[in-house]
Amino acid sequence: MSTLVSIIIPCHNAEKYIAECIDSALNQSHPDIEIICVENNSVDNTWGVLNELANKYPEKVTVLTQIAKGASVARNSGLSIAKGEWIQFLDADDILLPDKISNQLKLIGGKSIDLVIGNYSRTENEVTENIKQITNTWEGLIKGRLGFTSSNLWRKSVLIKIGGWDDIKSSQEAYLMFKILQQNGITLFDEEFYTIKIERTTNSISKTNVKDNIIRYIELRIAIWEYLKTSGQLTDDILKVLKINVFDSIRILYKENKLAGTDLYNKYVKDKFKPIPSSATSVLYLCIYTIAGFKLVQKVTG
Repeated sequence: MSTLVSIIIPCHNAEKYIAECIDSALNQSHPDIEIICVENNSVDNTWGVLNELANKYPEKVTVLTQIAKGASVARNSGLSIAKGEWIQFLDADDILLPDKISNQLKLIGGKSIDLVIGNYSRTENEVTENIKQITNTWEGLIKGRLGFTSSNLWRKSVLIKIGGWDDIKSSQEAYLMFKILQQNGITLFDEEFYTIKIERTTNSISKTNVKDNIIRYIELRIAIWEYLKTSGQLTDDILKVLKINVFDSIRILYKENKLAGTDLYNKYVKDKFKPIPSSATSVLYLCIYTIAGFKLVQKVTG
């Protein structure tokens, strides 16, 4: 018997590209799929396009409405009615290549896997690059290289166990994967590139609310740090990755918002750990930092 996979697509103001997205789901070589589209407060004709597709493919496409705003809430709505053993989340402007699901199911075979991590291609302004993920799970999560919403394949029972998606504005899949790893979730890496992530310049949460997004990013890394330390899993290599990631991110935040950057520096770095060199933080910077302190070296170096 074939494995049913539920493809869940939150849809907000997606009338221009949702048909292509759903076509990529319908064209999967794995035959046993259901597609659940969750219309989420669109002000364009997304609802009309979705209903046309549902009428055209009634055996495959279901359309829901979620009044509460946010992709996480919409995904949880789809998850609540999904019948599949596996969940393929798909953002409305992203594309799955035809063998994405079948290839990842084949990799799973009969193994006890909770999450498949997928490589993906990223396209912005007609330029495409392949984004390869990091196979050390904790390092990949810290560096934001553990796949993303659409490139991964998620076991439904694990998602239900951890309570689904948190209703936050950014870093949603990182927080979701952190919860899975805290439950000792077992991951598997797919070396192929079967997902295309489309970066759009409008209506992108990552390009707005920059301060809050960076703060969420940093606080997740601190939560990972504390969890790994408490659970006895914090290695020297991962500690180094965390120190670099947290300090460099606070430096970026300081450029956006000096007060917020200073607050997080005082909370997480000052008197807590000594920063170490990275591609963004040179040895010269750290020499000045040691003598002059964080605020002054930031002012001098920009």
